[in-house]
Amino acid sequence: MSYYSKTAAQDLLNTTKFGVLIWRVPFKILKTKEAKAEWLRAFFDSECYVNKRSIKIQCVSKNGIMDIKKLLLDFGINGRKYVYIPKNKRWNAVHILFINKKVERIKFLNEVGFNHLVKLKKLKSYAVVA
Repeated sequence: MSYYSKTAAQDLLNTTKFGVLIWRVPFKILKTKEAKAEWLRAFFDSECYVNKRSIKIQCVSKNGIMDIKKLLLDFGINGRKYVYIPKNKRWNAVHILFINKKVERIKFLNEVGFNHLVKLKKLKSYAVVA
């Protein structure tokens, strides 16, 4: 079993950078629209917040957020990027991507969606109501 785990880990390390500040979307392996949607779905399942007015992700990797913004544009989904600078100088800037417009959230629902059932249910109810 460890042989396969090592092989998988080496394969992943060859496709992208990892680390809190330097991770990137692994574009090398996202050749199809289906692969891109599944990668986004998995990422958003783990990292996003859904409320009545937005879908939000945040992280300290500027390049990672910009890669996600680019990937979303492949589906015609526009988001707005913001930067939060903490008062504590030892903390990193936080890069935030919002999908605010109702039409964009509906596109996200139809083109990407969620595997996370609670987030999917919230987005469906908010997309109809909001």
